[in-house]
Amino acid sequence: MTPDPFLLLVIALIGCILILILVSLRARRERIPWKGIRYDDMDPTRQPEKTYYDPETGLTGKPDWIIDSWRGPVPIEVKSGATPEFPIPAHVLQLAAYCYLIESCEGKRVRRGILRYPDTSFEISYTIKLRRRLLETIAALREAEAAGFPRSHRDIGKCRACGYRARCNERLG
Repeated sequence: MTPDPFLLLVIALIGCILILILVSLRARRERIPWKGIRYDDMDPTRQPEKTYYDPETGLTGKPDWIIDSWRGPVPIEVKSGATPEFPIPAHVLQLAAYCYLIESCEGKRVRRGILRYPDTSFEISYTIKLRRRLLETIAALREAEAAGFPRSHRDIGKCRACGYRARCNERLG
């Protein structure tokens, strides 16, 4: 006895609908709205994206992605290490730096960013308080640099992956 083609079609459609629902739930749980990606520095097959630079602070950087939402641009920073229970403060400051750079270079208000870890994502509000903390951290780093405090070079892996390695006279190995 051969199965009814109409029944097979209905079963296939139900399967497709279930898959779409699961994908939608997963995307919602990860809190990354994948529509509107306009900046992608994660794709090695593409031309590298522009580096943002703010001459006032000397801050420079390239977020992994920027998406456009109805409330403005949203930088996304992807982390490959273990997923923490809470966002790591240094990662929050890095994301805040991208928010600052987008505002400075594009003149567009940034209200939030996303930290993407392997198992989850954290939405970080870019508040006045976070902006102030970023600028205070930059100022403290500039003061330490001016006072002659050397950089900490204890991690050879980070040193090898550093974007300034070619120009650094303190590099390891």
